[in-house]
Amino acid sequence: MNGAVMSVGEQWLFLLFGYIATVTIELPILFSCLSRKHKRSQRITAGFLLTAFTYPIVILVLPGVFTLLEIDSRPIFLLCAETYAPLAEVLFFRFVVNQKLLARPDRDAFVIIVANLCSFVLGEAVLSHAIMDAVRSVGV
Repeated sequence: MNGAVMSVGEQWLFLLFGYIATVTIELPILFSCLSRKHKRSQRITAGFLLTAFTYPIVILVLPGVFTLLEIDSRPIFLLCAETYAPLAEVLFFRFVVNQKLLARPDRDAFVIIVANLCSFVLGEAVLSHAIMDAVRSVGV
């Protein structure tokens, strides 16, 4: 999908570095923009847990599914990953804060989607190559 297949060790390192980068981007957005009805500690926790909930699937599971289905298209992969992640995170957040799962979109849903878009744009445009270089330099 991205020109070179990662080994399992590289995937796990990419997961670790990418998780840290994603949280670094999304946490300030979630903390400052999620509804004030949520405690500060809940907004901080959301910054860590939402990515922890979806990122392993995007980094470890989806590439395997695409390989099994013999789909070698970065745009299709990104479309699937960037549709799945924000929707799953909105549902997970609503579950954790005891809201109706299938309620109308609200401020929190919008903020979670914006945070995902920001991490996607920065991650895809800037960070993914730097993270991959770091992973490959470790040599697992």
